[in-house]
Amino acid sequence: MLTASTRITYAQKSDPKLTEEQRIKFDQHFINANKFLMVKQPDEALKEIKQAEAIDAENGALNYLAAQIYLQKSLLVDAERYALKASKLEPENPWYNKLLGEVYKSQKQYKKAGDLYSVIYRKEPKSLTALYDATYMYVMARELDKALKLLTEAERVIGLNEDIVKQKQSIFLAQNKVDKAIKEAEKLTTAYPQNTRYIGQLADIYLSNGKEEKANELYRKILSIEPDNGYALLALADDYRNKKNYTEWFNYTLAAAKSPTLDVKSKLRTCIEVISSNQFGDEQKSKNYQLANALTQTNADEAAAWMLLGDLYAQDTKYKEAHEQYEKAAVIEPGNYSIWRQMVMCSSELRDNQQMMKDCERAIELFPNEALFYAYYTFAAQQLKLYQSAIDMARRGLELSEGQSAIQIQLYVSIGDAAHFLKQYSISDSAFEATLKIDRNNTYALNNYAYFLSLRKTNLERAAEMSLRTIELDAQNASYYDTYGWILFVQKKYNEAKTQIEKSIELAPKNAEVLDHYGDVLYHLGDVNKAVEQWIKARDFGVENSLINKKIKDKKWYE
Repeated sequence: MLTASTRITYAQKSDPKLTEEQRIKFDQHFINANKFLMVKQPDEALKEIKQAEAIDAENGALNYLAAQIYLQKSLLVDAERYALKASKLEPENPWYNKLLGEVYKSQKQYKKAGDLYSVIYRKEPKSLTALYDATYMYVMARELDKALKLLTEAERVIGLNEDIVKQKQSIFLAQNKVDKAIKEAEKLTTAYPQNTRYIGQLADIYLSNGKEEKANELYRKILSIEPDNGYALLALADDYRNKKNYTEWFNYTLAAAKSPTLDVKSKLRTCIEVISSNQFGDEQKSKNYQLANALTQTNADEAAAWMLLGDLYAQDTKYKEAHEQYEKAAVIEPGNYSIWRQMVMCSSELRDNQQMMKDCERAIELFPNEALFYAYYTFAAQQLKLYQSAIDMARRGLELSEGQSAIQIQLYVSIGDAAHFLKQYSISDSAFEATLKIDRNNTYALNNYAYFLSLRKTNLERAAEMSLRTIELDAQNASYYDTYGWILFVQKKYNEAKTQIEKSIELAPKNAEVLDHYGDVLYHLGDVNKAVEQWIKARDFGVENSLINKKIKDKKWYE
């Protein structure tokens, strides 16, 4: 689009030799070109420009507009030709010169661009934009001395200026002239001795050039002005860590964590470095909590601070306290998946199935496509004997768990267990078969499937085969011997059953269900008194068998 100043220039510079008819046609093509450019039809705009050019090729505004279009189309040779012509036709027009500079910049002719912008700047010595354009182009062209010369000229005109000082610093550092860069920074600290930002900039130059002690003097000066300056505290904390003075490292890190001026990311970085260092022996845990609590006190609106504290509690197996911190983090950042995963993990570790279901319900609302939360919900519902809810949620989870075999297994075995207790046996069997199709060696599925078949006295050969497989895979699991022994009991192979159940008791002598089974086996082997002894032990250890007292009283086995 043509700017107002360009329109004025065009009006002043139209060729007086043109007839009235030529001037009208030129104007019409020129206006049409602008219209097409406004509606983003540059090719149509160029057609109009060509027709206007045939009437008056020496019009500066026309050449300027043509250069703009070619630059937009990245046709840089044509853009340069027209921009250069516009600039020559009206050398005092700043818009034409700036456009030519943009073309040079796009062509990576940085020195030419710098020379052009420096001319513009010297015509407008108070225009910092032109100054910075020129110095940037010189830096890109690696004409650092020219950039410095221009910046020094500007400084004489406008006086001390932070941006000019910082540019000169950068150039001197690039030239490895550290002393000159330091002198530039000292201009600001001398003029503004209480400005901690300028002191910090000078300290950074010292630090990055191996002058740590001078840098540290300045960081301490900052703290004498602003005792809670997080930037200086963090710098000194890093220095003490490098010197292996871990006591002061911790002290300054703690002060930085409490600072209201330091950003939370920097705080987290240095706190995590201390927490993961293990440099403080028996005091490490206490120091970790000090840092995390300091973060939550000064950054109570940052979810990451509460998550760090929650993580510490979780590592310390204080899952209730950890859950509380994650709850606070979730209020601040409800869309953070990691927070909800940690919350659910805590309620799982606490075996608080009611809380786990609540956590999963909220998480599923926020992350409806995350199968993990369906798996946890299903497990909790099953533990609470909400079997149909467990099955329904597991089926929803299975629709989302493609490629996640571990979650699929958890969901299938949950369906298998829950459906068994609802006496939906075909559904239960299908779920276990689906599990074993994914992992034929899944001991949980093999054991439960086998045991459930034995309870139903169905497909006992398959049950025995699966049960033996669990023992082969894990010979130290008492439950697997009990399951196999019970299958043999149902098959009326009492002596073999006794051998397997005794192996189970050897591994877990206080398992009430196994002791109950052992009594049943002994009864069928004719040893009634010993059977009653085992039933009594089973009752004392809390067996869930409504017939246990009747069996003891009557000294008789009841199915």
